[in-house]
Amino acid sequence: MGRLDYLSEGLLILTNDGEFANTVIHPSTNVEKTYEVKVFGAISQAHLKTMRDGVQTSEGFLKPKSVRVIKQLPTKTWLEFRIADGKNREIRRICEGAGLTVDKLKRVAIGGLPITGIAPGSYIISTKKELLKLIGINENGLPLPGAKEYRSEKRSISISKKGAQGGTAADDHTFHKFRKESYYDSLKAIKETKKLARKKAYEEEFAAKEEAHQARKKKKALREAKKEAAKKHAHVQIV
Repeated sequence: MGRLDYLSEGLLILTNDGEFANTVIHPSTNVEKTYEVKVFGAISQAHLKTMRDGVQTSEGFLKPKSVRVIKQLPTKTWLEFRIADGKNREIRRICEGAGLTVDKLKRVAIGGLPITGIAPGSYIISTKKELLKLIGINENGLPLPGAKEYRSEKRSISISKKGAQGGTAADDHTFHKFRKESYYDSLKAIKETKKLARKKAYEEEFAAKEEAHQARKKKKALREAKKEAAKKHAHVQIV
């Protein structure tokens, strides 16, 4: 429950109860899913406004419930998204609609159920009743009275006050090569470029060592030749 594509990670619920799964994921129940998303480049206030207003895509109009900046890195930016529709690749499509490219995507909560304390590849076993309570809905998909919403401890960064970090803007087209449709080809090309660079560096290092070795051999040969020449011209004077 709560599908994730190959390039994403985070919280999943495994169940054989189809009715329960449909209750949680159906848009009518309005269960929020919270994601932390790292995008390439520096995010501006204009980027945030575009995403918050919603974007028109080939899959229709997509709009998150909320999006905010939670961390600025030298060349990338972490965002927090909250969505309820759960459409296929919704966040990636919203980002791409705003000209952005996703580097990493992690689901951190389904409703009030957080991923906190669950390491990658690990799991916990819960009952249907426990899960519904943590998510914050009853068996009919209605909100539980007093249910707690997931709230991250990470504070929002105000771009309007602090401004975007220095560096390339997040909507720069050079980041497009890291999008899903070209991700593996780009990684392969980068890997091949690094491989060729290492090979060239090795060849240059070997050539420099060989040149130094030949220079030493030449000097040694010259010394030996001088010694031989000195022996041939040596003579003894008898008085």
